[in-house]
Amino acid sequence: MKYKEIIKPEINPLILNTSVVDWNFRPSITTDHGKYCIRYEITFADGSKKKKQLGGFSLLKEANKVKEELILQLNTGTYVPYHFTVKEFYDYWLYYYMMDEKKITYSTFITYRNVIYNYLLKKISPDMDISQVESTHLIKFMNSINSYSIRSNAYAVIGSSFATAKKCHIINRNPAPFAVQTIRAKMKQNKKAALKRTTFSLQQLQNILLTCKNEEPDYYLLMLICATTGIRISEALGLQFENVDYFNSRLHIVWQKGRTIQGDGWESHMATSQLIRPKTYSSIRSVELPQFVLDEIVLTKTKYDYLIRNDVSFHYTSDFVIVNSIGKPLSRDSKISHAFKHVLELCGIDSEKYHWHDLRHTYATLLKKNINNLKMISKVLGHATTNMTEEVYIDTQKEVIDLCNVMNNYAENLISQVQKNDEKIAQQDFDMAKMVDFLT
Repeated sequence: MKYKEIIKPEINPLILNTSVVDWNFRPSITTDHGKYCIRYEITFADGSKKKKQLGGFSLLKEANKVKEELILQLNTGTYVPYHFTVKEFYDYWLYYYMMDEKKITYSTFITYRNVIYNYLLKKISPDMDISQVESTHLIKFMNSINSYSIRSNAYAVIGSSFATAKKCHIINRNPAPFAVQTIRAKMKQNKKAALKRTTFSLQQLQNILLTCKNEEPDYYLLMLICATTGIRISEALGLQFENVDYFNSRLHIVWQKGRTIQGDGWESHMATSQLIRPKTYSSIRSVELPQFVLDEIVLTKTKYDYLIRNDVSFHYTSDFVIVNSIGKPLSRDSKISHAFKHVLELCGIDSEKYHWHDLRHTYATLLKKNINNLKMISKVLGHATTNMTEEVYIDTQKEVIDLCNVMNNYAENLISQVQKNDEKIAQQDFDMAKMVDFLT
């Protein structure tokens, strides 16, 4: 796959200098061609100055009223020195503010770019003055999106972008909060009609994991960890054994695997498998690890140690928990998706309807039924707010039982089914008899 460099669009340079720190009005209203006009000078944060003039007033009273409004705006920080189109603003916001200043991840950049250029700019005219955008425009835009996940991303885009526009004095009022609240209130009134993420039943989850263990063993531990802890696949791929708290049975999430927004590592074929920081500060967290999953991790570590000593084809030189059959760390690529699809098809589950991320949605739903505390669930999942947890991840239509019972029953059922399948276990690449001999 060839690396496509992110090419930044040219922007109006004035958008980089919109913060006014001082101003000076002429003491009196002047006249120009028989009309009254207001003359003043503003000073920007970088020290540059700009002379401004507003004219065309027929009455002196009218000119004085506008002058008072300007002074009020300057004193309250709501004065807008320049006007920009919707496209000019979003070119700046995504490529310069979010990329350069906020250092968003590559995946977040792709998500936001999709919302802006494939949805927002097709419903709101790119040439419209950004300061003229009303709540009604934003509501119409969000109502036009059928995909629930894309609509949730649209909330994030318009919420953050218009807050930035207000902070940078590009607009003097923010229409986004009212628009988002209106849409969310409407959706809460019709929760049953709201499109939720799909989740797996307990029986489906058992079948998926058992099938994966037998048919796609390279991905079994990865799937097991994601299904029982709710962490993102990129976070699971970035796990190292030093991140496992064996004494307290917890995982410390401090890294994820992915691509940097600068495209580092492409020439060395490491572009999508680099260790990078999680997507948000809230994503750095500690999650509880079921005992049987911890046992599987310990067994895996022992297996790696054995293969390093006894199998020359096993090239394990890292500390990663998730590696393939020859010891190479896995990266998030199409092979994982193909393996997951293969497992679902073997289980008789619609592979077009379900995706890997639905393991995380299933876990969130189990937590909601067990804990019923959105703040705690958001913390476990690594969400910055509870809105994403409630509106995207939790399937309120599923009937689930106590999380502890779910995991205990799952462990017992899985173990019993695996034990009954001696023939397939014997065919696994790793010889368990040698492991026992090695341990003793």
